Amino acid sequence: SVVGGNASNVTVMLSSAAPGGGALVSLSSSNTAVASVPVSVTIPAGATSATFNVMTNPVTASSTVTISASFGGITRTATLTVTPPVAVDTVAIQVAEYASGNRELRVQATSSNSSATLKCYVTSTNVLIGTLQNDGGGRYSGKFAGQTNPQNITVRSSAGGAASRAVTLK
Repeated sequence: SVVGGNASNVTVMLSSAAPGGGALVSLSSSNTAVASVPVSVTIPAGATSATFNVMTNPVTASSTVTISASFGGITRTATLTVTPPVAVDTVAIQVAEYASGNRELRVQATSSNSSATLKCYVTSTNVLIGTLQNDGGGRYSGKFAGQTNPQNITVRSSAGGAASRAVTLK
């Protein structure tokens, strides 16, 4: 497993020493948009292994990639999981109120990343309610009309943080 955007060292091994002139092992990736490998790696004559780098790209959700190595008509595979980075900001919800008279949900939240985008979701269904307005200084707000009471909301940040809170009826 590796966090997307980082490299991972991989070692290919032969069951016996490479022949004179070395063993040219062909490499491939099942998803080059997530993880790429060199076309090949050479195991030197008399050696049983060689190491190469798998380069990964940033991802927003965990992705599984199959790395294949072929030599002498035999192919072996290994699975690499590329994960998103851990949350880099902290999100808190100060206000989650639902006014039944005008069917409006009012949300106020903060993020430790003042340039993040915060989106509000119904916690139970993961349905997007809307995007909060960035009021500056890490403060965000939103008024969403024509809603049914979601009972509980989750605010997620583009920087990886999230928070949930029960909705108060007003």
